[in-house]
This record gives sequence, C-alpha cells and structure tokens, in this order.
Amino acid sequence: MPLTTGFNHIATVTPDLDRLVAFYKEAFEAEVTFEMAAQPD
Repeated sequence: MPLTTGFNHIATVTPDLDRLVAFYKEAFEAEVTFEMAAQPD
C-alpha cells in the first residue's frame, strides 16, 4: 500500500515566482488554479 495517493496543494517561498511557476508547468504540466494578491505585512 502506498504512503500517499497524491497531493492537493504545494506551498513554497521563492524570490522569483514567475520562474517557479514556469518550472512546475514545464516539469509536471501543472496549472495555476488559485492566485492571491500580495498583502503588506
């Protein structure tokens, strides 16, 4: 029996979001399903 059958989200911190999104699109054929605007801290 596998330990997992999949995942439903990924959380990551990056200084270059466009590059990270491009990587997931190219490597895994992933698509952005939700995007939230940045908020000041």
